[in-house]
Amino acid sequence: MATKQQEAVHTLQENARLLGDLSRAQGDLHQAQEEVRGLRPLKDELGFAQRRSEELGRRLVEQDAAVQQLSTSKEQLQAKVDELLSAKQQLELALATARSSVTAQEQVVASMLERFSTPATGPNLVANPVEEAGRPGKRESKKSTGTGT
Repeated sequence: MATKQQEAVHTLQENARLLGDLSRAQGDLHQAQEEVRGLRPLKDELGFAQRRSEELGRRLVEQDAAVQQLSTSKEQLQAKVDELLSAKQQLELALATARSSVTAQEQVVASMLERFSTPATGPNLVANPVEEAGRPGKRESKKSTGTGT
């Protein structure tokens, strides 16, 4: 009977120990469940953040493509600007050359008119006063049209 009592005491002690373990395990379980409840909103936020990240990734790819397209357009436009600037320089050079040519031609014409309009010596001047009176008017009209261009 003493053995049975010892076994019963030992069993009771074991049950008390197991009951303590069970109580601690239930406490741990309860704490873990509370932590899980606290993590649920974070899980939802994480899902939202992942979706947002994917959306931003797609937008980034689209914007990179747009930037690439704009860079290509910029290069094409820059080439056209360079071409137009070159054409402008050529036109400015041609204009300067043409102006120089016009100035030289005006000087030649003025020189020729001056030679033709110098008074002739002798009887021509007295014999034809009407002709001489008409020449200065002609000279002025030619000069005015020549310098107006």
